[in-house]
Amino acid sequence: MFGKALGVALAFVLSGAGLAEAETEKCLMQISTNQNGTIAPEIYLTYDAASKTVEIYDGLIDLFNKKTPIKVKITSEKANSRSFNWSIFMVNSFGQRTKMQYVAAYFLDSKSLRVQSRPIGYTNVYSASGTCQPFKG
Repeated sequence: MFGKALGVALAFVLSGAGLAEAETEKCLMQISTNQNGTIAPEIYLTYDAASKTVEIYDGLIDLFNKKTPIKVKITSEKANSRSFNWSIFMVNSFGQRTKMQYVAAYFLDSKSLRVQSRPIGYTNVYSASGTCQPFKG
């Protein structure tokens, strides 16, 4: 859905943001139709060990956050995993605006990512898992 254009945009954003030295990973998520487009099929992560932050970029952030990656603090860091969360405001096909909250866990040994998304004010919860590998823009 976002594929090649997103990769090109990401390479541009990261090179402009001075993060070219940091390792960026591209996570390919297993998306099902019941997720209503709330989790992107490709999620890019750049981890900064010095500041204990992760920068997230995907097709939804590209669309709803003016092509600007979201940088967040790691909420939990263990020997084998890092957890973090973020949120974005989205507009659906009916023009309704909602804040979507994301919680993610990245597992170091398997290079995998689990993401849950939840629209604030609703009971719906969506989830997806994926595998990550180094991304060279």
